Order: sequence, then C-alpha cells, then structure tokens
Amino acid sequence: MVWIYGGGFVGGSSSSPNTSGVGFAREGVILVAMNYRVGRFGFFAHPALSRERPEENKGNYAYMDQIAALQWVKRNIAAFGGNPNNVTIFGFSAGGVSVHSMLASPQARGLFHKAIAESGGSRDSVLTARPISKDGVDPNYPVSAETIGIQFARSMGIEGTDRDALANLRGLSAEQVLRGAPPQPGANLPSYETTPILDGKLITETAESAYKAHRQPRIPFLAGSNSADTAGNRIRATTKDELFARFGKWSEQAKAAYDPDGSTDLATLVSRANDDFGQAEPARFAASAFAGNGSPAYLYRFSYVQRLFGKRCAAARRTVGKSPTCSER
Repeated sequence: MVWIYGGGFVGGSSSSPNTSGVGFAREGVILVAMNYRVGRFGFFAHPALSRERPEENKGNYAYMDQIAALQWVKRNIAAFGGNPNNVTIFGFSAGGVSVHSMLASPQARGLFHKAIAESGGSRDSVLTARPISKDGVDPNYPVSAETIGIQFARSMGIEGTDRDALANLRGLSAEQVLRGAPPQPGANLPSYETTPILDGKLITETAESAYKAHRQPRIPFLAGSNSADTAGNRIRATTKDELFARFGKWSEQAKAAYDPDGSTDLATLVSRANDDFGQAEPARFAASAFAGNGSPAYLYRFSYVQRLFGKRCAAARRTVGKSPTCSER
C-alpha cells in the first residue's frame, strides 16, 4: 500500500508519526509512504518555462514525484517481500485528490492495481486541475497557471517571459520561492494558488471528465468522506434564501432535506451543504463511475465520535485549560 499524504498541496510529509507502518506490517501489508513536493515547488507554470524543452512534463512536479515513487515501487518492492503486481494507492484530502489524478493520468497507468480516495472529492471544483495557459476557460479556475506564475515573478521584481526572466526565477532562493513576496495592500491573488495543472501530458483531463467517459482503469476502488468535511468552504451564504438558491430547481428539495422545520441555524446548514457539495456527493459519483465500468466499488461514510474522547477533552480543559489536541466536537 502506497500512502499519499494530504495538506492542501501546500504542506504535509511522510515523516508524520501517523504514517507509521507498524499496524500494516502486523497484517502482512508493506506500507510505502512517499514524499512529494508541495507549494510552488509542487505546482508552478510560467511561459518561459513552458517554452523551454516543450517535450517535457511541465507544472505538475508534485505528481511527477508521485509517479516516480510508484515507478520505484514497481522496480524494487519485490526486494522487500512485496508484490509489484498488487499495489494499492491511498490518500487523504490532497492525497485523495492525487489518487483521482493518478487514476486519470495516462502516465500513471499500470503502476498500481487498487485505489482508495479518502475525502478526495472527484468533481471539478476543489483542488482539481487548472488550465496551464488559457485564462477564462474554466469557471472554477478562471486564472491560468502561467498567469499565476507571471504574477508571482512580478511580485519578486521579475518582469517579462523570456530566458532572462527564467534565469532570474531560478536565481531565487528556496525560501523566496516557498514564501513569496510579502503581500501588498489590496492584493487579490487567486485562492489555492498552487493547484494541479492541466499540462496536456501528465494531466490531460480532470478525474470527473475521465470518469464520465469511463476512461479510468478497471480496478477495485474505495471512496468516502467524513461528517463535517467541508472541503474548502466553497459554498457561502449570508441568508438561508441565498443558500437554497444555490440548488436552483432543487431548492425546495434542499430545504426539505437540510431544514425541514426551519429551525436549523445558517452556519450548520452551510457546513452541511459544503460537506455534501465538496466530498459526500463526489465520493458517490466516483464510486458509481467505477461500478458503471464493471469495477468492484465501495463507498464509506465516517461520522462516529467516541464518547470517551469527548470526556477526556472536557477533563483536559478543566485541569489545564483548553487542550490544543482536543476538538470542539
């Protein structure tokens, strides 16, 4: 099993204590926990970079790392007692998005044989692929990756899109690339600046597009999400009427499902709508797509909170103040 960590493509690491493979080993499973680049090191495009050696993959360096790790597993896992013909990829949040991207990528085909997407969406919205060079062609990502790259370069005092601009970009320190310039008053940078990119080679289409056309591999697939899994809070509303208007011709059905007696507060309604919009429905869509092409497909929903955990949190707050490790729920 190959783990792909989450973190919104801006953070994360395979060195987390939660990534220990001890429990897997006890069950006879070999766990491989890869690292991949995040932030601007993971996803970045610029016209000068695109023109340089155009035959190469561009932009999706995080996904290049993930594919390189899967290629390594295929070549080497037998030496560790593993089976290169029985590889399962699984990931959470951005890692789940990555699983969907690997399922849709022609360059990842054949490198794994089962897939698990945990809170990874699948619809064309949260953390899915941004056009590399054309602005305004995707309502979810109206600003292209190259435009964002030009904006970043300009924020670092680098103008133009020629070879000199590329050389100056490469002259930046790792810290400058990672942190960027201090934000300017009134700056309006796009949300999720570092997102996967439709580069036309490694990522040729989104998972939703691939699933609708049944272009995904026929392999066992498991997907699901958690309760209160808001996935970036893409739905916002200041009134209930505004919220239910988002459902269009299904607004009355939405009212009956979310607020049957009109007593639910707006914050709870928005949270539930974001949960369904960002994660629950996309997981059902993906599982249905795999079932539709004859693949074994499984769907889960995790919503259980241990009572004992809540009691421990309450005790911690009484003795030492609010515990930073305890959830309010």
